[in-house]
Amino acid sequence: MFDDTKNLQVRGDAVAVTGGAANVAVVNLFAELTLVAFQDIPKKQKLTITDIIYYPQGDVTGPYTVNLAEQFPNGANRILSQLDVAPGHATQSHHHTGHVFGPESRLIVYTDANGPANKHISVTVIGYLGLIPKLKRPN
Repeated sequence: MFDDTKNLQVRGDAVAVTGGAANVAVVNLFAELTLVAFQDIPKKQKLTITDIIYYPQGDVTGPYTVNLAEQFPNGANRILSQLDVAPGHATQSHHHTGHVFGPESRLIVYTDANGPANKHISVTVIGYLGLIPKLKRPN
């Protein structure tokens, strides 16, 4: 859960360009009250995403599935959320506990390959950075 004494609020933005996994957009993240963007989650921290908003721009004429994924430092990725987007309708997802992304990974977005390519969907994510707690080993 978010605790403003331990966590830092983060907002991120990207534009998903339709056409499938070949068109991957990296989410630019901004920490609360800063204008400095970053893409890699800092070492020893985790990013918890609590809200996702997809808004199709005016050139979107059909439905698409938009994937929010974690891209690991080795380039592999894991899809954490798939939401359908239709023309003129914002799609939102709100998570009480959030999706957690690990240190040194990135958030990426891309669409399915259905429908016309080169259409644009704005993506906004909201969440928070926090330290990864040290785990105690059992005796």
